[in-house]
Amino acid sequence: MSNQLMALGSFLFLFLHAFLVAQPASAAEVVQVGLIEDVLRDYKLFLQERDPVKITKFDGKHSRRDVVEVVLFMQALRHGKFAGQVQLVGLPSTGRLLEQLRKGKVAALANSAWAESVPDSEVLKTEPLIRDGEFVVGIYTRPGHQKLLNAKLPEHFPNFSAVTNPDWGPDVKALHNLNVGKVFEVGHWELMTKMVSSGRVDFTLAPFRNTLDKTFTVGKEIYVPVRNYKVNLKGTRHWMTSKKYPGGMELHQALEKGRHFLDQEGILHRAYRESGFFQEDVKDWMLLNR
Repeated sequence: MSNQLMALGSFLFLFLHAFLVAQPASAAEVVQVGLIEDVLRDYKLFLQERDPVKITKFDGKHSRRDVVEVVLFMQALRHGKFAGQVQLVGLPSTGRLLEQLRKGKVAALANSAWAESVPDSEVLKTEPLIRDGEFVVGIYTRPGHQKLLNAKLPEHFPNFSAVTNPDWGPDVKALHNLNVGKVFEVGHWELMTKMVSSGRVDFTLAPFRNTLDKTFTVGKEIYVPVRNYKVNLKGTRHWMTSKKYPGGMELHQALEKGRHFLDQEGILHRAYRESGFFQEDVKDWMLLNR
């Protein structure tokens, strides 16, 4: 009888030991989170070796909406008490990102995505980071394109061409609704901007930046906004987690808890404002669509 009790005790000890040892391994799990390659590059340049969860100022060199959203993603996970580690995975295009998310190859996207991009049956979506009506963008072209810079809009839109990404549904809809003469669709941001700078197309839509003149650069090329005009991209944007990724629900719950904290504390709004995405300076510019 005593041998049986000893055997049972040994079994229970081994079982409990295995269970307890397994818990930290799960907590320390590394999750892969996707983002566009150029965003990952600029995120690293923006950080300059800083800890993202300790950042309190979101302006400065290399700051833009995409970049500060990655910082906010890391802060949301910290405030949401997520115990795992994040490995950022750079991918070349939005289309590839969404495909990897649907398949569960990445756990989540570090940037917000349009609600319409992926059906609810495939992903878990946080409450909106960007609400309907908040995504206001500029009409960006190359310096010296006086015909466009001096154009009367929206009447003259049929005389011009634009480029956008086929995976950016609200952009595509806005350009067609504005009656732009020709709309090209390209899957890579840097190729889109090259088409503008080379003169192949007249403009693209892009978020405003935190520079004094609201210009931005890609490589060595400068892009300037057509002053006094802005466009509203309709829809809401959310952090998304794949339903096929193991532990996706835990990650989603931490993100939502952290997002709520950042929103309540005003950090979300401040980050978007300091990055130039929310622009007080353009409040009197003509909104070309409703």
